[in-house]
Amino acid sequence: MNANGVRGMRLAGISFRQLILPEKTHAHTELLDLKLLPIAALGTKEYADLYPFKEYNSIQTQVFHSLFKNNDNVLICAPTGSGKTLCAEVALFRLFEESKGARARAVYVAPTQDIVDNTYSDWKEKFGDKLGKAVVMLTGETVHDLKLLEAGDIIVSTAQYWDQLSRKWQKRKNVTSVALFIVDELHMLNSVQGPTLEIVVSRMRYISSQLKDHKIRIVALSHSLLHARDVGLWLGTNLQTSTFNFHSTARPVPLEMHFRTFDQNGFTSRQLAMYKPTFLAIRQHSRDKPAVVFTPSKRITIDMVVELVTLCKGDINPAQFIHCNTELIEKYVGKIKDKLLQKSMQYGIGFFYEGMAEVDRMLVTRLFDNGLIQIVVMPYTLCYQVRVSGHMVVIAGTQYYNGAEHRHADYNLADLFQMMSKAGRPLVDQQSVCMVMCHTPKKESLKKMLYEPCPVESMLDMAIADHFNAEIVSRSIESKQDAVDYLTWTYLYRRLRQNPNFYKMYGVSHEHISEYLSELTETSIKYLEQAGCITVEERRDEDGQVQEVVEAANLGMIAAYYYVEYTTIEKFASSITEDRTNVKKLIEIVAAASEFADVPIRHREEEKLQKLARHCTIKRQNLEFHDPHTKVHLLLHAHFSRKVFSEDLMVDLQNLLPRMLPLVSAMVDVVGSNRWLSLLLATMELSQMVVQGMWNTDSVLLQLPYFTPALAKQCADADVSTIFDLLQMEDDDRNNLLKLNPRQMSSVAAVCNAYPSIEVTPQIDAADDLHESADMRITVNIEREIDDNEPIPKVHAPLYPKPKEESWWVVVGEKQTNYVHAVKKVIVQRKQTVKLDFPAPNKGTHHLLLYFMCDCYMGVDQEIPIEIKVGEALPSDSEDGSEEED
Repeated sequence: MNANGVRGMRLAGISFRQLILPEKTHAHTELLDLKLLPIAALGTKEYADLYPFKEYNSIQTQVFHSLFKNNDNVLICAPTGSGKTLCAEVALFRLFEESKGARARAVYVAPTQDIVDNTYSDWKEKFGDKLGKAVVMLTGETVHDLKLLEAGDIIVSTAQYWDQLSRKWQKRKNVTSVALFIVDELHMLNSVQGPTLEIVVSRMRYISSQLKDHKIRIVALSHSLLHARDVGLWLGTNLQTSTFNFHSTARPVPLEMHFRTFDQNGFTSRQLAMYKPTFLAIRQHSRDKPAVVFTPSKRITIDMVVELVTLCKGDINPAQFIHCNTELIEKYVGKIKDKLLQKSMQYGIGFFYEGMAEVDRMLVTRLFDNGLIQIVVMPYTLCYQVRVSGHMVVIAGTQYYNGAEHRHADYNLADLFQMMSKAGRPLVDQQSVCMVMCHTPKKESLKKMLYEPCPVESMLDMAIADHFNAEIVSRSIESKQDAVDYLTWTYLYRRLRQNPNFYKMYGVSHEHISEYLSELTETSIKYLEQAGCITVEERRDEDGQVQEVVEAANLGMIAAYYYVEYTTIEKFASSITEDRTNVKKLIEIVAAASEFADVPIRHREEEKLQKLARHCTIKRQNLEFHDPHTKVHLLLHAHFSRKVFSEDLMVDLQNLLPRMLPLVSAMVDVVGSNRWLSLLLATMELSQMVVQGMWNTDSVLLQLPYFTPALAKQCADADVSTIFDLLQMEDDDRNNLLKLNPRQMSSVAAVCNAYPSIEVTPQIDAADDLHESADMRITVNIEREIDDNEPIPKVHAPLYPKPKEESWWVVVGEKQTNYVHAVKKVIVQRKQTVKLDFPAPNKGTHHLLLYFMCDCYMGVDQEIPIEIKVGEALPSDSEDGSEEED
């Protein structure tokens, strides 16, 4: 109807010539009705005895032949919790059988550390303790990981750590000697960890194609996929015989899904409305069987537990969730530290949260697994970490608070799959139940996502620059054309033709794809060049064609070695200056690293951060407390000051500290490249501060257990300022000074005896024949004072969340000019010889200093004077003559 009220109709032709239809969904692998295969099919009693059950489930039975009878690459897509890890173990047994008498190495890779930790603990017991295989887990410290790789038969790692280690595969035989590569949770390709996961799989495929003596077998495990065919082609699997894509309903224990919707638009009011329905749902669907409840946060977990306890109190049978006598529960309650947990356990309700005391966590897990308590409640973030399962799972809410964006965001699809996998106990339950509680408008979309296979697209285009930089450093990419060729090995390349709209392409022809890849390469190379990580030059090849050649710059090498983002290394290079940077400024700079952009900001956490800022020596005028980098900055200051704060913040601190050391090491190299001596030493001290949790101005005695600032001051008044001073005291004098009980004194003695005592002796090669600008060498002999049969002690660092190996920097500098001549990082076992080569300084007498700096202990650094006399530079003809004579 037009403006005058007259009806009218107009027809317009629409052309479908450029219409791109989605690909047809390929049929799923049918779950065959096969007789279940016995574990004895492995053929070795030693292998079969590892398992408490006698038969494989239906999915494991169907894929067994492809895993155990040949060496083809295999893709297994099945619902989370259907026993895919055991399928990977079948491939391991195949490797063991084929390599009897020879060394064969297998690598297991997963996207997250929680999954890796669980797999490592399982395989350490199963393959390490019972079969005698060396099972190792990578730590992220390259030098230490190379030793673990050499010693390990089964290497367990996150995708990030394996990416870091395999980048220089051409020079590392232990990488190319891998015979089996297992990649788990492949459906997380479209998550934050996805680009790294995609790169390591693509690299292993490429390495396998370059090897002549053997091939690397790839076994990939995933949730049911919508695009399994493309994933299979990318992995090099046979689509008919070794690609299995079971439907998401094909579970060993059938899952009954229920959805309960809520109309409240407000997040808080909606969560409040879920408490009683959760209680009623458990009573209805899991009356006498264990149930697991997931909530969006720790705060809501606590509120849920309080409400469930209240509902139990008001019920006719308040002890309905306890399945043992009251005296037994009270016996365990006395061992619990958390007050609320003590109360809730008396009603058969336990809970978990991040930062929970390990004793409480183990006790709740044991009681729940043994069926003494019926309900456990936990935040969704623990779905990978806590290993419990029940007859029923309740997902109380499908959104969480995203502090960085100040909004409530939906759960990741992979997290929902993982939570659902907790429903159903194999060999115990005949059927399981999952109740999803959500906002009413979300119901249909959730049903579609959870019932249908998981769509997986590549996210590599959003993070390709850092991976290009790593390949340029390793010389796998030497030109822009090499970079384009490199992309053809990725899953991204497979999906461009199938779903061009997702990648903002307007056609699927060869020209469209080539244009997209070229533009992606050009943009990434441009960013890297602007950041100072690479250089680009035009050169003519043998045929006279002009080609743009890329080479790694110093910043790019540093970023690739320490696995630092190129934006971070650019920030370090531009922010650190010789005259305006001190330790506190270094802390501010490292806290601004791009790696910390994903640090979570919880609901109303800004108030906690503001309180924390009042106790830190930071200018608070311009702080933005919703910024993750501000949070990191405050947590680091609190860590160095040993402030006590909430459990949530403590968990965040524990997560960020291991990420600090590679960043600080990269910062050391950036400063060292600029030859700034005083700032270099300050940066090295920052590494010690991170590990020990103290300021570089604090007493080194605070590294010892039971030492307080008051006790350290008391020792300083008695002229005892170092740990070596403490060791040299007479026993009676020491006891009178410290006034510790025998148990405490024993702990102090153990740490003091593990404190590194190292003798460093420098020697100048050809000291009487040094000439200006000519190369000179200082040989440094390092020897640890330790008995031959005594193992190298681990670093004592109770405030650092992971085990730490000692590393040392050897630095040659000149204090008068604040100039660094040479720097090298080494690991010292018992004896070590380090050779430092550098151009001799100007003619004259120079008073150099050799610094021996630890990366984890304070008070062990050494400063050794070296005097050299440098003569005039040799004439150029003399240099030529000497070279000819050599």
